[in-house]
Amino acid sequence: MFDLPKTALSAVQPGDAFLCWLGDSSHKHPLRMVSKGDVDAIARFENLIAERRGEGRVGLAVVLADSRIILSVSGGSIEHLRNLARYAKEQQVSAMAHLKLLNMDRSGIVKKVFEDPELWKDFGSLPSIGRISTAVDKLAAIETGDSAWFWFGFQEDAARIIIVPRPEDPEATNFGIQVETIENTGEWQSVRGVLRRSSSGHYTLVTPSKVTEWGQ
Repeated sequence: MFDLPKTALSAVQPGDAFLCWLGDSSHKHPLRMVSKGDVDAIARFENLIAERRGEGRVGLAVVLADSRIILSVSGGSIEHLRNLARYAKEQQVSAMAHLKLLNMDRSGIVKKVFEDPELWKDFGSLPSIGRISTAVDKLAAIETGDSAWFWFGFQEDAARIIIVPRPEDPEATNFGIQVETIENTGEWQSVRGVLRRSSSGHYTLVTPSKVTEWGQ
């Protein structure tokens, strides 16, 4: 069987992807998920689909940099989204909050996008990538001798800081997704690189950016 969303989404990271089975209001659990990286689970997924004999819909869910989930299925509708919102509230699956549903055809072309912030108002607002308070917490958590990826960005009336400890994201995958998400919002003057914490507690920034010109 698939994992229930509360289990599958208990420790997700941006960029994570899941194969999904989407039911309707007649199903006790209208969403079942399995990580694309779990070979054994994918075999169970295929068996379940065979048992269902066409019942429900199969799709793909991806976790974005802002922790929101995009669920892509063929034949998705606003009723599916409303049902998922009801389910998330009943089961207290906060990781499903602000989910966006894409209706795709068999060739993978998006036909319609379904989203409704009102459905998720009980879950609070979306987290903000690059929030300075979050960066401060990440900075304080870096152990002596460890390092982190960093990105500092400025606009005329805004500033964002991303810090992702390298032990959490050795290939900078999560870091890259977060940076791309922010940079797609407009023109940013930025610098990026690696931040290291010394045994004395001081931080050293190593960057290929032209720091002498940055901020002018």
